[in-house]
Amino acid sequence: MPNPDDAHVDALREEIRDAVLREKLGELSSAEAGALKSWREQSLRHEVAYREELTLWRTASLAVRSRQERTARVSRRAILAGTTVAGLGGVATLGGMLGFLPDAVELLADHASPRGEQRRIGLAQGVTVNLDGASALDEGPEALELRRGAAVFTHETGADRGAPPPIRAGDVVVSSWTGALSVSAYERWVDVACITGRAEMVAQTEAMLVPGMAASVADGRLTGPVPVELEAIAAWRRGHFVFRNDPIARAVSTLNRHRAGRIVVLDKAVASRRISGVFPLRDPDRVLEQMIETLAIQAHRIPGGIVLLRS
Repeated sequence: MPNPDDAHVDALREEIRDAVLREKLGELSSAEAGALKSWREQSLRHEVAYREELTLWRTASLAVRSRQERTARVSRRAILAGTTVAGLGGVATLGGMLGFLPDAVELLADHASPRGEQRRIGLAQGVTVNLDGASALDEGPEALELRRGAAVFTHETGADRGAPPPIRAGDVVVSSWTGALSVSAYERWVDVACITGRAEMVAQTEAMLVPGMAASVADGRLTGPVPVELEAIAAWRRGHFVFRNDPIARAVSTLNRHRAGRIVVLDKAVASRRISGVFPLRDPDRVLEQMIETLAIQAHRIPGGIVLLRS
């Protein structure tokens, strides 16, 4: 049975939410700060509501900080650029995270696409790459490395083309590939899907992919190959988001490539929920709102386009 005190505290949290946010942003006047102090002293429930709301913003801050640390770790050129990045300070980091400025990964990559935009790149050996929004690619001496985001790699065969270079994404290496394949690098997993031709995917184990087959690697574990709809593979090239019973965590990573700001999932219960549907690429907020409404997810919005999701 629900505790009536919980409902009361939730109502008080709604009442105080704006004041807590403005307090964290340093926007409260002395009079407003005094009023907030008096509000907290009205009862124990008022103080509990204040502290729970404060915890929410601290959790969001830790989530953002964690993402920044992961970005710093994956940058193999961070040492060379250390002085420059340090000089940019928090403004560049925050601006990159929210999509208003290029971040370290985008600045240091050989090829990158801004958030919400796509880019087509012609490389050596007859390879063409289509990058989705907020994606980054490096041309290494031994392989192409998708450092983040999503891309479709296409190899045009011919006597003078030679074999295409391997493709790396996280712990995954795709070699001996022909035709066209989609690779998506998320924070915790990598998806590879074959559109035409064939590909050999290597993580801790191997998987052979043919058209309409896909496999994923998360935390070093391979799932698949499994059949997928060809029309759903890299649907962003045709102006659509296509989700087929995808986890919210994966859908959110995709949406974050196409909207300014950032959607942050705060708990595993939300991250593991599933979403299906076809949506226009030009309107990621429509997907977000439908996700919130359909799955009864709590959403807390912060200026700058940050949306915090929790159960």
